[in-house]
Amino acid sequence: MDIKAEFIVGKQTPRQWSGVYGYVPEEKSVLETRGSLCVVISLKSENDSVVLEHVASFSLDELQRYIYEEDFNNSYLEHLEEAMFAMKNRLLTVVDKEESLKDGVDFEMAVGIYFNDYAYFASVGEAGIYLLRNENLVCVSDALIDSSMQGFFRTGSLMIEPLDTFLLCTSKFVNEGEEVVRKVLKDKDLEKPTSDFIHKPGIAGMLVADIEVMKNFASESEDESKERVDVIDAKEIELEKAEEHSKDQLLKTFENTDSDEIKDESDVNEKINQTIENDDLDDGVENKKVSDLNQLTTFQEYFENLRNKLKGLFGKILPGLKNLNSIFKSKVVKHFKDNKKTYAQFLKSIYTNLITFGSKVADLFKREVLGVGYQDRRNAFDRAKRIRRNRRIFAGALVILIIFTYFFISRTIQNNKIQAERREIEARYQVLQSEVESLKSEALATKNQDVDKKVLVLNEIDKLTKEVEDATPEDYMSDAFSSLNEALSEVRDDLLLIDRIREPQVIADFGAVFEDVDLRDIAYSNGGIFVSDYLRNVVYKLSTNLSSEPVEHISNLVKPEFLVTSSSGDLIVYDNDEISGIARFSPNESNSLSRFSGLLARRDIGSVAEVGLYLNTDGLYELKTSNEQIYKREKSGDTYLGGGALFVSSNPPNWKNDPELSRAIDIAVPFEIYVLIDGGGIRRYLGGGDNTLVYESFVNLLRSDFESFKNASSIDVSSQFMAVSDPQNRRVMIFQISDTPEKFLTLVTQFVYDGTEDYFNNLQEVVINEIDRQVYVLDGEKVIRLDF
Repeated sequence: MDIKAEFIVGKQTPRQWSGVYGYVPEEKSVLETRGSLCVVISLKSENDSVVLEHVASFSLDELQRYIYEEDFNNSYLEHLEEAMFAMKNRLLTVVDKEESLKDGVDFEMAVGIYFNDYAYFASVGEAGIYLLRNENLVCVSDALIDSSMQGFFRTGSLMIEPLDTFLLCTSKFVNEGEEVVRKVLKDKDLEKPTSDFIHKPGIAGMLVADIEVMKNFASESEDESKERVDVIDAKEIELEKAEEHSKDQLLKTFENTDSDEIKDESDVNEKINQTIENDDLDDGVENKKVSDLNQLTTFQEYFENLRNKLKGLFGKILPGLKNLNSIFKSKVVKHFKDNKKTYAQFLKSIYTNLITFGSKVADLFKREVLGVGYQDRRNAFDRAKRIRRNRRIFAGALVILIIFTYFFISRTIQNNKIQAERREIEARYQVLQSEVESLKSEALATKNQDVDKKVLVLNEIDKLTKEVEDATPEDYMSDAFSSLNEALSEVRDDLLLIDRIREPQVIADFGAVFEDVDLRDIAYSNGGIFVSDYLRNVVYKLSTNLSSEPVEHISNLVKPEFLVTSSSGDLIVYDNDEISGIARFSPNESNSLSRFSGLLARRDIGSVAEVGLYLNTDGLYELKTSNEQIYKREKSGDTYLGGGALFVSSNPPNWKNDPELSRAIDIAVPFEIYVLIDGGGIRRYLGGGDNTLVYESFVNLLRSDFESFKNASSIDVSSQFMAVSDPQNRRVMIFQISDTPEKFLTLVTQFVYDGTEDYFNNLQEVVINEIDRQVYVLDGEKVIRLDF
């Protein structure tokens, strides 16, 4: 983000000082990984004998040093928090050592760091941070979080949009009112709507936005410029008067300090002088680094200025090198030439021998390779033959040397290119890692908030996931980038309350025990799980422990299907017996089946698609898809009333009729009646009325998940919870029902199978054990336990 800043500072008094500060790193790599720093700060003391701006300067020095010089391994937001702690400790050191500050200092600060389309903020005290986005004014400082729980500062971060404008200001600025703040941000002008600010103490504000947003800023008029110059002159006079007094105060501050940074009084004086030299106050408080930030049109212009400075620097260095060469010849060479000492003679001997050896090699090359320098004409033929051979050897050696040099240079260039690419990958990784950490914090904050906010965060996660995938290299750091994607996946799961299951808790696998089974329904009672087998004509009993052994509990049945648990704990089973199609048995005694008297066979009861039981009355509610109805079977003494095979339009015995009940596949009756419609989702009826369960009845649920109920295969509802099985997405969702008249359902968790085996593909039935907070799932031939 190429930023530009505008600022204004009000009147300074001996007891109250406010100012602005900014810093833009010169190195591009630092700018891309640490950002541009903008600060608004205000200090107030009951004692007017200390120059507060110098106390602020020491605090700001420590803040900047920590941000740009200290390494960080965690998120950038945590790095900013550590920098704020370091600044706090530095401030406390000054306050503790300064006698004139024994009553303390009122301190407030707004910090903004901008880079890579993100803004990181910290706020101390009542300082304000505002954002104008799409004509909407947002108080960012109200949304910051005190994650350290120490009450000193609050932090947070957000993604910047192209037209965003930020205002960092003191509490005195905030007190001017929201209309003033809005006008400043909307007009992007600090002075016109606040012309009297310059006369108010404690006022300081800084506008920050992208260069493209700020490019149409109106330039200062001559009168305004003159007024600002007059203010600067007045502040410079105040500063000159305060310098000597400030030195005395700061010397006193650091007397007998144990700090490793200041060893003695000379170090203190040097620090004070450096601080005073750096105090180039524009409008009385602006540091030179803020002036850089404010005056540059773009960062490219900044680097052009830097290039000119370096050019001037080399212009000064080259004459110095020439002078050094002259000194070397006049001093060093002359010294060894006239020196008779042993070490000088030894060095001269080495130098002479090297020169002699080099001359001999050059002479040999001229005679034996180039063939020049011979005076003797004898043996000219043999000499010419030898020279041709030497030339071939030399040419071969030269070719080898050239080839070696070429490959060496190519290899070096390639290595440098690889290293540069790796540095770029590392820098990109650090940026993406920082963005991932920021998203983690954002997801944690919105985990249980409005669904619309959750959708926005999900979109950011998807966008960042795509960026990570596009940036992932083929080899170097590929595992690190993969870990970022894994982290984003975990953030997404945490935001959506997803509990991924790779090894399900299997209570029993009937397919591994019996050759052939046809499991139809599951129920829970008195610590045991009961499963009906349509093919083997039995009801099995299991414990709730893993790897439980199925035991045949009831065997004298005829194609049993539905199981429900009565208020007494007994289980009611629907089968196809010729005498009575409804029977009951004890959960504690095997072969305890007894038929309800007076009930006829299934052909007289009618076709039943599923059954639910209301515990308060033990009334049975039967889904009859052929009749498009919910049939209520009242209890009569120790048995139930007969009927139901013939469709009767009046109530009783019909409880509700509706054409969509022809597609009903499951029912549960905790108090209201919940019905699962194939392709239609979940319905909730009370007193035979219309459906009361709509998307707005759910909390923490995405619209897409609500729509997925249309493909659900089973439900179970207790007094506090609802479980929904969704085989298409291989998951089971758990909701908590509020104890309010609206009976809102809040998503607690969703168990999603994330393995390669054949699990959660055939979710037939679910049943809730509310006391132990467990759900038992009939998944094909397996019974699985889910703990929530």
